[in-house]
Amino acid sequence: MDNLEQLHERYAKALFNFGKDTHAIDKIMQDIETLTHIIRSNGEFSRLLRHPEIGKDEKLKVLKAVSRIYRFCDGFMDFLKLLIRKNRLNLIHGVFLRHRDYYDMERKKVKVFIRSAVELTRAQINKLSGHLRSFLKEEIILDAEVDPSLIGGLFLKVHERIYDASVKGVLNGINKRLAE
Repeated sequence: MDNLEQLHERYAKALFNFGKDTHAIDKIMQDIETLTHIIRSNGEFSRLLRHPEIGKDEKLKVLKAVSRIYRFCDGFMDFLKLLIRKNRLNLIHGVFLRHRDYYDMERKKVKVFIRSAVELTRAQINKLSGHLRSFLKEEIILDAEVDPSLIGGLFLKVHERIYDASVKGVLNGINKRLAE
C-alpha cells in the first residue's frame, strides 16, 4: 500500500468510526453520495475545490453554502473542514471510495467485479449473483463489464481476491509454466 492509499485508508476509517460512534453512518454515507454527485456533475465546483490558488477560507465558505442547501450533518462538515485545513481535499475521491468499502462491509454488502468476454444475459447475471450470495452470505453489488481480450470465461474480483477463469488467464498460466 503506497502513501496515498494509506492516507485514504486513515481518513476513511476515521470518518467511518466517527459515524459509527455517533450513530450517523447512514447520514454520512448519504452526504458523501450527495457531495460526490455535486462534484461529478458540476465541473466548476470541482475545479474550485482543487484549485491551488483558491484559499482555504473561500473553499470552506463554498462548502458551508452547499452544506446549508443539502443539510450535511455536522460531523461530515467537520471532516471536510479538517481536509481543507490540512490541504487534503485532493484525497476526497479516494477517501470516499474507501469509506464506501467500510460502509458496505458494515451492511454486509460486497462489491463483485465481473469481466466477461461477451455481455452476460440478465439470467446469467442473476444466476451468478445467487451463487455468490449463497457462498459469501452477503448482499452482492455487481459491477460487470465486457472485456473481449479474455477470449472466453470470466474474471471475478471479490474482497481483493481474484478468480480468473478466463481463457486468457488459463493461457497466461500455461505460458508462465512453460517459461519456467
